[in-house]
Amino acid sequence: MAEKRIEAGASAPELVIARTFDAPRETVFAALTRAEKLERWWSPPGHPILSTRLDLRVGGLFHYCFRSPEGQEIWGKLVYREIVAPERIAFVVSFSDREGRTVRAPFDASWPLEVLSTLTLAERGGKTTLTVRGVPINASEAERTAFERGRASMQQGWTGTLGQLADLVEGDGAARAAARPEVTLTRVLDAPRRVVFEAWARREQLQRWWGPRGFSLLVDEMSFRTGGAYRFIMRGPDGEDYPFHGEFREIATPERIVFGAVLEDLPGEELLTTVTFAEEGASTRLTVRQTVPSVEEYARGQEQGWSESLDKLAELLAAT
Repeated sequence: MAEKRIEAGASAPELVIARTFDAPRETVFAALTRAEKLERWWSPPGHPILSTRLDLRVGGLFHYCFRSPEGQEIWGKLVYREIVAPERIAFVVSFSDREGRTVRAPFDASWPLEVLSTLTLAERGGKTTLTVRGVPINASEAERTAFERGRASMQQGWTGTLGQLADLVEGDGAARAAARPEVTLTRVLDAPRRVVFEAWARREQLQRWWGPRGFSLLVDEMSFRTGGAYRFIMRGPDGEDYPFHGEFREIATPERIVFGAVLEDLPGEELLTTVTFAEEGASTRLTVRQTVPSVEEYARGQEQGWSESLDKLAELLAAT
């Protein structure tokens, strides 16, 4: 006999989370409804989004894929039930396959196939309170029990995800840095993308090419993962040290690396660097974008420094 499935009602287990953002309601609503913004926060921390497809309308679909720290690709979807800009959005959340078909959660075979999430936005004094309510629908007793059992895990997951949303809408240091001018360099390197990516990911290789001609690099600390910390010291030909540290904000192997950099001799100065790796036959198109330091003496040498570093990287790859 098939297990009885119960539509959501007053007795259904419900998860409620609220967070106030220092941003107008229209800004927060845009982050909930635009694909280029959703892909920057709609996944648990440490799970970079790899693919998104958005059809924003009642009955429409947001289909996405993110990668776990263990390398597993996880697909999910939202089916929109209500969109009232900029006040309210309701959608049904499910795990899915690559084609968008609903599937069981990879972590629990009893997890509800469908969870109705309702997001409401209320603005006061230029700040926006977002309230998230989630409840399983069309759920069996086993699925409702699994949902209730996972309450603490969901609270933790939403807290991390909304923290990423706060970073996006409130204009943190990285967002302010991203608004500054950038230097962009592109090189086509005669090596497969995987090999080029590893030259950035492995400290023993990084130390062989990072820095302008005549500079050496000491890797003091390096945890190469999303959210991981690093501290590098560039040593000039005259023996002077230029230390900097930061965090890897996104690592999508072998496609993209994003990291912040705090220059320790310029307190409060943070740069944002985005590195992308694109296949071009047997070669790799490498693009480096970095915000320009506000201090002129640093800004003047930035493009030359990166150009010489990438020359050294090309030489390293040619020799291997």
